[in-house]
Amino acid sequence: MTIAEKYATESSNTSSIHLYREGTFWRVYERSAYLFYYNVRKYTVLRKEVKSLGYNSVVYMGFPDALLEELLLSYEQQQRSEGYIELLQLPLVDVQKFEAWKMAYPLTVAAEKKVSQAAALPSVAVNVTAEALLQKVQRFRLELASPIDCFLFVQELKNMVDSAEH
Repeated sequence: MTIAEKYATESSNTSSIHLYREGTFWRVYERSAYLFYYNVRKYTVLRKEVKSLGYNSVVYMGFPDALLEELLLSYEQQQRSEGYIELLQLPLVDVQKFEAWKMAYPLTVAAEKKVSQAAALPSVAVNVTAEALLQKVQRFRLELASPIDCFLFVQELKNMVDSAEH
């Protein structure tokens, strides 16, 4: 299923969580991510622009396949097929609250873009507080990150600290 098809499904979703298997992970998008976050588990939420959707932003989160059954133990109302699960009879989505929740997450930039941007941009002094660094570390989901994501995250933290010292 393409991201455009998932986006279309979520645009009319009112009270279900649609889970999609992608490799060794399960992902939830848009309104499903919102319902999952408030009713199942609060995993890291990512928001990115999708070119095929006219650069509209999409929120999503994911978790390893190994955690699926544990997470879904309390949900008897399910529909399953190969690589897809729908959890039924959840609270109705408040569209205004969903949109506010979605926009509260910053757009993420792909790893290759981060590397090229870091190399191209000069260091700019930024007022960095210990609280800002702590929040950034607390929001980073190590269990969902690839090794390059971890490297880039540490590099970003170091750049923040270095720019604050100058």
